[in-house]
Amino acid sequence: MSKKFLILITALSITTACNPSQEKIAQELENKVKTTINDLSNNPSQPIEEVKKLSQLEYKTLVFPLEVDPSKITEELNILGQERWDCPTGFSRPRTSPKPPEIVIICKRTPETVLRFVPKGLFGR
Repeated sequence: MSKKFLILITALSITTACNPSQEKIAQELENKVKTTINDLSNNPSQPIEEVKKLSQLEYKTLVFPLEVDPSKITEELNILGQERWDCPTGFSRPRTSPKPPEIVIICKRTPETVLRFVPKGLFGR
């Protein structure tokens, strides 16, 4: 394993050691990092694909009726936030027959890649 990735894993372990509820998340992350490193070493084209993911985006659109309870929207956004979705854009769409007015929220995220945990300075940025 690369020395830089070992340092990353150690830093993540120390950061989450202060909060026992984060221990499971840290263990899952460490396992993902180790699995990805093994995959990268076994597949020569994999590193290129992982780097490409850093500049890609995935999108998701949520649509709610205008009369929806704000707590329902908050609940849905919190669930998406746990899945790494960022939902910075929302607007109301006026009534168009036969559809009633709606609230539209657009979310985005980068594809899952272990490289998102590596400091950008290591990539020369």
